[in-house]
Amino acid sequence: MSRTSDTRRSPPDALLLMQPGCAHCPQVLNALVSLLEQGIVARLKAVNVMEYPEAAREVGTRSVPWTRIGDFVLPGNYTETELKHWARESTREDGVAHYYSDLLDNGHLARAMARIQESPVEVQDLLGLLAGEEVPLSVRIGVSAIVEELAGHEALVGAFDRIKALTGAPSPATRADAAYFLALTGAVEARPVIRKLLHDEQAQVREVAGEALEILEHPDIL
Repeated sequence: MSRTSDTRRSPPDALLLMQPGCAHCPQVLNALVSLLEQGIVARLKAVNVMEYPEAAREVGTRSVPWTRIGDFVLPGNYTETELKHWARESTREDGVAHYYSDLLDNGHLARAMARIQESPVEVQDLLGLLAGEEVPLSVRIGVSAIVEELAGHEALVGAFDRIKALTGAPSPATRADAAYFLALTGAVEARPVIRKLLHDEQAQVREVAGEALEILEHPDIL
């Protein structure tokens, strides 16, 4: 399915976990109430985890404030402007990609990894982050780490066409990444695509393509 940035969904629901004595909880609560009044979120549920500790256990958090808008988890102190941004992103087709980009660019690889383990199909969104000419190094490294974790997974195999498209990206680093990712799919049809990269104008891409073919022939070397 193609993703377009102007396709929007209904306003998201919001969940806030808080507790008495929390310095930032009132600020986040007030911000979310404002978003509710503006119609930017459809429903708001606030839970005092001192009274209902199971709510914190269910989402795996030990700290508050902890916010979820749509399916975007936002732990910590967020301003109304930031929460509004993520509420709107949650209604966009490319919002998930932006969420992953933000996580990786801010050093939250573990959170990104945990999310992809719950929803491996979102590797499609991750791969889209490499399509541009300017990709932050932190994002590139993070995407590669996550794709490595999905090596051989059906979700990665299902993203074969998305990865194949990246072999024509303007960035040599992305073409090299694509060669490696194709090898990680383990798909037989990856071989002819990677072989074409053996003739790439950039030595970096040719070198990785050669290594990728080795991985396909000997997957145990990973």
